Amino acid sequence: GTTDLSPWGSANQSKTWTTAGSYSVRAKARCVTDTGVTSSWSTSLPVTITQATVSYTVTTSPTGRQITVDGSTLTAPQTFTWAVGSTHTLSVPSPQAGATGTQYVFASWSDSGAQSHSVTVPSSATTMTATLTTQYSLTTAASPTAGGTVSPSGTSWQNSGQVVSVTATANAGYSFSSWS
Repeated sequence: GTTDLSPWGSANQSKTWTTAGSYSVRAKARCVTDTGVTSSWSTSLPVTITQATVSYTVTTSPTGRQITVDGSTLTAPQTFTWAVGSTHTLSVPSPQAGATGTQYVFASWSDSGAQSHSVTVPSSATTMTATLTTQYSLTTAASPTAGGTVSPSGTSWQNSGQVVSVTATANAGYSFSSWS
């Protein structure tokens, strides 16, 4: 392998490795008063440096919705073991179909990131949550069609809990009867 010699110096030397791998460490001493006198190399000491990893969970609220992590679409929640300092792309498909008449639209990420954004993995376990707004389908129509109009007309998506004002207007010769 490659030899990386530390400079002669004090009684203690240190070395920092920034790349994961297996290393072999040996030491040699030099006399302080007669620098031409050196010891033999010590026995090798094996050192293995590994990349630090951390648990990173990506989830949704409400739970069980679709997420896209590094280009793969998955059902939340998902937990990954990622290298500290690595970069990954998180996204949420929007809208997402739910049960009949229900859909989910992206609202926010817990880190305030955009719908699709990159994250750098921190040194501690993290949970990233995508919040989605639940929407319901509202379909309105006059019956018979010639009897009048309804506003809003047709099919629209409305946020859960949202108050929607619906108005019926009868045409000449017709009168409003009831909602169904």
